[in-house]
Amino acid sequence: MAKVHTLVKAIVRSAADAEEVTCDVYMQAWQTASQFDASRGTVMAWLLMMARSRALDSLRRQRSRARLFGEPSIHEELPDLAESVSPERMLSLFQTGSAVHTALEELPPERRRLIGLAFFDDLSHAEIAELTGLPIGTIKSHLGRALHTLRAALYSAEIE
Repeated sequence: MAKVHTLVKAIVRSAADAEEVTCDVYMQAWQTASQFDASRGTVMAWLLMMARSRALDSLRRQRSRARLFGEPSIHEELPDLAESVSPERMLSLFQTGSAVHTALEELPPERRRLIGLAFFDDLSHAEIAELTGLPIGTIKSHLGRALHTLRAALYSAEIE
């Protein structure tokens, strides 16, 4: 449960929202447990994917409410918090020692950063290009190669 909560809290940045989202994740897991397919990954990976999706949904709802009612969102109130919770830090929070962490460590730092921005910050290719100053084609190429490298490393780790 700690890994799921840590990931959610790193994304939503609010203890109260993190608790609510974490409860939602476990409720969804309980209700959809029969749909879990062990051939597609571990239970923890399944839970973390649900947690990420639920946390991002929560952020989107917050942003929509803020725009609709003119309220400042948590991200506007705490701009420096985004700096302290980098994608690399989030990765290390819940993947230390895992096959994914090992595979990510093998990536060049720039590609690892791009994977973090795409996966944890849920940024589009265009948003990543704007943030990093790299051309969008370069972003797509780096992400594609990084995902290919990760797949190969995870596949070889699975065989061992």
